[in-house]
Amino acid sequence: MLTDEPGHLQSQADPSVPIVMIDWQVILGYLDAFEPEYRAEEIEHLISLFTHYTPDLLENLHEAVVAADAVLVRRYAHNLVANSGTVGAKPMAQAARELERHAINGTLETAPEQVVRLRQMFAEVAAALPAWRTALHLAP
Repeated sequence: MLTDEPGHLQSQADPSVPIVMIDWQVILGYLDAFEPEYRAEEIEHLISLFTHYTPDLLENLHEAVVAADAVLVRRYAHNLVANSGTVGAKPMAQAARELERHAINGTLETAPEQVVRLRQMFAEVAAALPAWRTALHLAP
């Protein structure tokens, strides 16, 4: 279940406890990697890549789950782990890693629910990422 706060998702274990969806320190870490005059542009580009390509990746993952193709589920879940980690979406990366492990073991029974959960997480992360400057207390 989504909360009203960007960057948070309700805990499945305890619905009253929100899960922080983005580790803003990951984004903050990129500031030192880029020349000062290009920092904002480069971070916006990273966020744009994530929000642009992840829906297709999630759709491919869904199709692989429907087809019960554990090899493709593993591949797409693995890509989702990397993509999510790049923008600091650690809970999403962890959920994708869990699905990847299930695919490696050939156990896809819970995969449909996991894909639904990943889509919910993506929606929350994508909604929160544009606020990166505010979250990091940076001027526009």
